[in-house]
Amino acid sequence: MRAFLNLLVMPLLLAAVQLTAQTSAELHARYGEPNQERFVIRPGISVSAEYGSDHAVCRFTIDPIPQAETRKRPVAQVNHSESQSSSGERLEQHTELNDPPPLAHMLIESAEEVLEELIPGNSRGEEEVHSIWESGGSQIRETHYSNVSISRLINYVDQKKPEVLRRIIATFKRDACQN
Repeated sequence: MRAFLNLLVMPLLLAAVQLTAQTSAELHARYGEPNQERFVIRPGISVSAEYGSDHAVCRFTIDPIPQAETRKRPVAQVNHSESQSSSGERLEQHTELNDPPPLAHMLIESAEEVLEELIPGNSRGEEEVHSIWESGGSQIRETHYSNVSISRLINYVDQKKPEVLRRIIATFKRDACQN
C-alpha cells in the first residue's frame, strides 16, 4: 500500500514543483532588478555582488564553489520490517554524520588574484587599520582602507597543514552603502 501511494503521490509532487519554478525573466518582471548577483569568476571560485542605492557595488563576497564529492560514503542499512519490500530488498539510508564532506576552500593565490581584479590595490585608498582575530582553528584578517574594508576568513589545523581560505568579503565605504 505504501509503495502504491509513493507511486501515485511522487509524480504529483514533482509536477507541482515544476509548475512553480520561475525563470529569471519572470522574477525580474515581478520584483524588478536584483540588489545582489552571483558570478562564477574562475573554476571553483564565485563572486557575489551586492548593490547600493546608487546601483554600484557595495560588497563583494568571494567564495569557493564546492566540488562534487567523488569518494564513497558509508551506508547505514535500515532493518525495520516496513523497510523491506516483498522481494526482500533493503532500504538504504545514506548518511554523512560520521564522514562529512570536506569544507570548500580556495587557493589563496587565486582568490587574491580575483580580489585584485575586482578592487585593484591603488583604488582601495590608504591603509588605516589591520587586525587579526583567532579562535578555534579559524582566523579573520581585516584590513581597513579609506575606501574599502577587506576581511579574509582562514582556517588552519596545525603547522603541518597549510591554511585554507574560506571567504573574502570586501565592503565599500560609500554613503550609498550605509543601509
